[in-house]
Amino acid sequence: MERKPETGHSCRHLPQPIRHSRRAWDDTAGVFGEFKGDDQMKGISSAFFIVAVSAALGGMVWGIQMAATGDHVLSPAHGHLNLIGWVSFAIFGFYYHLVPAADQGLLPKLHFALSAAGLGLIVPGIAMAIASHNEMLAKLGSVLTLAGMLVFFVVVLRSIRK
Repeated sequence: MERKPETGHSCRHLPQPIRHSRRAWDDTAGVFGEFKGDDQMKGISSAFFIVAVSAALGGMVWGIQMAATGDHVLSPAHGHLNLIGWVSFAIFGFYYHLVPAADQGLLPKLHFALSAAGLGLIVPGIAMAIASHNEMLAKLGSVLTLAGMLVFFVVVLRSIRK
């Protein structure tokens, strides 16, 4: 007997490998719970995604510039822009979109403020530390970024316990 996905659509029209992938994907519903997200990103998740995509674009342009000039001295700052800005902010945005209950109260706003301020300070701070050995801005950005991650940790714990 052919198992039908919860959407009620059959997979019979799909090629064999895709049919098996579809079944495997449908089977994950019990592991991860029912999808509670919306098809339109809003709230704090959209703010995180705007920063994430902006960081990705900035990182790409910066990477092309470094490759074109052959000057990779600032690659640590570039790496932090990509990892904190693009990767972390995208993960935060996905989380808040997929777990709407986590987007309640002051903590998500505090999380965004700390993380955005941290990113805004750590990237130029690393560049300044490389250029002039003045590490103050990089240190402040690091502390704010860590504080933002700690707030996110609390947000995740709160949403798991609900």
